[in-house]
Amino acid sequence: GSIETMKTVIGLTMPVSGKIIGFNPEIETKPEYINQDPYGTGWIYRIQLDDWAGDQAVLLTAESYMELMKDKIAKDGR
Repeated sequence: GSIETMKTVIGLTMPVSGKIIGFNPEIETKPEYINQDPYGTGWIYRIQLDDWAGDQAVLLTAESYMELMKDKIAKDGR
């Protein structure tokens, strides 16, 4: 899937192994939910996990991911 903004289209990636078993139809008409409440009403899809223990070992925390993105933005000059 992808998320389209006024400036760009961003591809969605699934950082865990599994399959998508549901999506949030509300974000099609209210995409602002993603920014306003990403862990509540702004969820995008539900996943049936295949290997949570293995996936969890390589995932970043939200804080670590934010730092990574800040560094990326600084390097890209945006």
